[in-house]
Amino acid sequence: MFQYIYINNDTVIASYNLFVGFGLIIGLLYLDYQINKMSILDSHITSIYLCVIFALVFGFLGAYFFDALTQGKLDTLEGVGLTFYGGLLSGLISIIIFIRIFRLDMMETLNLLTPSLVIGHAVGRIGCFFAGCCYGEPTNSPWGIVFPKGSFPTLQFEYGTALHPTQIYEAFFLFVLFVVILKVVSFRYRAIVYFISYGLIRFFIEYLRADDRGTILNQIALSPSQLISIMIVIVGVVLWGITQEQERNIQNSNI
Repeated sequence: MFQYIYINNDTVIASYNLFVGFGLIIGLLYLDYQINKMSILDSHITSIYLCVIFALVFGFLGAYFFDALTQGKLDTLEGVGLTFYGGLLSGLISIIIFIRIFRLDMMETLNLLTPSLVIGHAVGRIGCFFAGCCYGEPTNSPWGIVFPKGSFPTLQFEYGTALHPTQIYEAFFLFVLFVVILKVVSFRYRAIVYFISYGLIRFFIEYLRADDRGTILNQIALSPSQLISIMIVIVGVVLWGITQEQERNIQNSNI
């Protein structure tokens, strides 16, 4: 676990930023690979990339301000980090708006972008592990991780305490989900499978997290991320129902 990577005496790179950058690049490269394999109009390709750019900008802003909101720091914005769900929500809302503006097919675009989101998120979670953020509760399991002195976990727990590597749990799940979405799931159901499966796994991983999860709407029984997990699972179920109805209508029209 290395919070910083030292290139030389004058150049230091934060591991988290490095892996987030890697995740972004890998996600964009895979999106480009998919687009080249599919018959997409050039005008639509430009619109898709514009949607992605806007979603990234609003996503990072949402991740920043959501963390400030849940940590009660909106008035100062000091010591604010990034929260994935804040970025997902703001990015998703913005991309839906721009999909409408550019008159793209909603579900087709979301299904196209889903694998890039999953693989980029997986790589980013590895950055969380190296940075020492998003850490888990103490554990006696053989895969418990002892973080180095001075890292975020040692500010809360005594140095030498083994913790659940929740960052690795999530990254592993996302890598598996990436493969499943590509090899098993029909293109029409990619986004739906992502919403439902990630929402469920994130809900339960939250019970193993030990870092400050913040609060929202004075809710203490569930973390903000658990509340949003429930929301996106519901969204996935609703989209599944809509997609099923569309397929039935297509089948009936062909009879």
